[in-house]
Amino acid sequence: MNRRQKQILIVVAAVIGLMLLFPPYEIWSPFRHFVDTGFAWLFGLPQDARLNTGQLLVQWLGVLLVGGVLFFIAKD
Repeated sequence: MNRRQKQILIVVAAVIGLMLLFPPYEIWSPFRHFVDTGFAWLFGLPQDARLNTGQLLVQWLGVLLVGGVLFFIAKD
């Protein structure tokens, strides 16, 4: 593993970590309508907010795919 590949791994890990600290959330009304969506600090989510785990997993998958492609492009 060369220097560029190590840098790519560090950046990918940092981005995934930040995505975990600021995950997407959604708030539903009692009538099953969206009231609010957004991103917030994991330990300071708005009241009645639920994590949008599907969106978070798709974001992680995208970062891993792009990071994997860059990792193999940077190979010596």
